This record gives sequence, C-alpha cells and structure tokens, in this order.
Amino acid sequence: MFSETKINSGLGVEGAEPNDKIALVDADTIAYATCSVCEMGDDEVGYSINLDFALSEAKVRIEDIRVATGCKDVELHFSTGSTFRHKLTSSYKANRATTRYPEGLRDLKEMLVKEFEGKLHRDFEADDYVVWAKKHNSDKYVLCAVDKDVLNAVEGRHFNYYQSIKYNIPMKWIVTDAKKAIQFPFYQCLMGDSADGIQGIKGCGPKTAEKIIGEMVDEVELWQEVVAQYKKAGMSEKEALLTMRLVNMNQLSKDCTIDLWMAPGE
Repeated sequence: MFSETKINSGLGVEGAEPNDKIALVDADTIAYATCSVCEMGDDEVGYSINLDFALSEAKVRIEDIRVATGCKDVELHFSTGSTFRHKLTSSYKANRATTRYPEGLRDLKEMLVKEFEGKLHRDFEADDYVVWAKKHNSDKYVLCAVDKDVLNAVEGRHFNYYQSIKYNIPMKWIVTDAKKAIQFPFYQCLMGDSADGIQGIKGCGPKTAEKIIGEMVDEVELWQEVVAQYKKAGMSEKEALLTMRLVNMNQLSKDCTIDLWMAPGE
C-alpha cells in the first residue's frame, strides 16, 4: 500500500541529515514493548519491573528514532483509557479484554510524558492525534509510528520505527501519496481489522480490497462502492458507517475535538 526505503540492517541506527523538524511519535508501542521486555516474573509468582531501568531502555529507543530521522527534538503521544471508539460499540478491542498488559505500562507512560513533555490522550487515541498534528503542521513534524493505519492516514514521508534484530527487520521510511491517503480508510473499511475486533466484509482481504478500490479517488464514489460491497455481502450501510468510524484516523476537527466521519455529501 505504500513505498518504503530501508535505512539500516536492523543492527544499528544510521542517522538522517540533521533538520529542524520534530519527531512526532505515536509512542504506545515503545512503552508496551519496553515493559514487556523489562518485566520479570510469571503468572504463578506475579510480575515486577524496575521502572528506572525501563525508562532508560525506552530513552535509548527514542533517541534511536530521533537520530534516524535527523530531527532536532521528539514529541511523544500515548493513549490511555476508553476512547470514542469504545463508545461506538462494545466490540471495539473486546478481544483484548482478557489480555494481561505488561507490568508498569501506565507508570512508564507517565514517566516518559514528564521526561519528554509528552501527552497522554483520553477520549481519542494517540493515533488520532499524531495524524491530526501532522496534517495541520506538516512542515513542523516527521510522523513516526508502526501502525499502517497511521502511516497511511496522511500524505507525506513518514518513519516506521519498528525493527527486529532477530528477524533482520530495519526501521524504514514510508512514503504515502495523496491518492493512498484518500483511499486507505475505504480500503480498511472493506477489510475491517481483526486485531481491534473491527468487523469488515467476511473474506475480503488485502488483494480483494485493492481490486475493489482500484484507481478511485473521489470519496463519494469510494463510499458508494464500499456500501455496495457491504450490501452484496448481506450487510447494511449502517454497519459500513460504523466500521468506517472505527478505522478512520481523520476524525478530529481543526480545534482537535472529535468529529465523527460522515458519508460524503451528507
């Protein structure tokens, strides 16, 4: 869905040319991954974590991102609590209800917020905010995330900070053009997102969704096609609208308040 440029072998960080931009980081993954690695114990004896050590490890990861992007500074954003999507349907992320979150996750987020003057977001997710900030301050930021929904939500050259030394997966630059940014939420609406408990059209995977979307860029036409596909599958326009509101990352107004997606023309 997007082009990518690898910047290293996964065994180290190569810095980009220094610039005056700020690395705008959707940082939930950093906190989660750090706590997962740093916690000790098991289900029988319980879990514990040295938060000072976890903070130092997270800071190394954050500095890697700053160096790799060449940015002068970083801005971290985290999600906490229920959001507007949870209010839309009880099925949103319900598949994670029994998931045990790593020890110290909330505490580490709060420590990182203080360390980097970051922000914990309520009512909407860090995903929503970083897309909004990049959209309204494009020249100020380099968008840094691991989620394809974020990286494809706004036009620009973004940074995917996921890396795995074990599997030789490096961090990489991602280029999302205007066409892809328009198409992606409709593409995602067709498929849904099983990781977040979001229902799409049964059996509609990436290849099918790409074929349906084709070269369309007019949002009215795109929505009409999505609704037609839902009805063809025995589903309703209401179900399509719910899915779109769950997957769409562009639902904050200019003043950064929640503005639920509406069908084009309404």
